[in-house]
Amino acid sequence: MAYKRSKHRDTSDKRPESLKGKKFNKVAGTNLKTLQDKVEWTNVQMATLLGVGTSSYDRMVNGEIALSPEKLSILYYNLNADLHRLIGNDNNCDVLRHETESEFDFGTAISSIIMDIQNTDSYDERAEKILYMYSEFGKMIAYLMRPEGRDKK
Repeated sequence: MAYKRSKHRDTSDKRPESLKGKKFNKVAGTNLKTLQDKVEWTNVQMATLLGVGTSSYDRMVNGEIALSPEKLSILYYNLNADLHRLIGNDNNCDVLRHETESEFDFGTAISSIIMDIQNTDSYDERAEKILYMYSEFGKMIAYLMRPEGRDKK
């Protein structure tokens, strides 16, 4: 019987100490309170939205109860909560997502692509993503540089 050779993967917990164990609930609770203040809702309104009683909501804010994926989904879709900030404690993000009606921001898009590539574990996957992006970028440049009206002939 042949065995599949496994690749070494670093499975160590890379979260900062402030997000490990019970500390995670406290951070998420603090950010939940920040979100509540930002949208100017009462504890009763927040508890009703999340489908819990006010005492349970208070325990979430105090970090005694964890936010479930279902509750995070409710906050994301109903209040535009930014989950990077809410559970990742990424202070570079506002607690609310901003709906942009402006033009496409190329710089932000490129930054997101670069971060995605950098966060890929496998060298092969990174190389594949880079080659794909070069290919797609080339297609975009070729499309933009084509003579006007060429498709009409």
